[in-house]
Amino acid sequence: MSRYEAQVNLPLALNKTIRLCSMRFFKICFRSLRNYIERLSNE
Repeated sequence: MSRYEAQVNLPLALNKTIRLCSMRFFKICFRSLRNYIERLSNE
């Protein structure tokens, strides 16, 4: 692997990882938010 390929592939891999993490984080936030709203409406 040349240096140029490494410079191109690293941001791509980083981007993919960040996107996966933010998707997972968003799902967790959405789920807890929905649970909170359900709890509020049940009271």
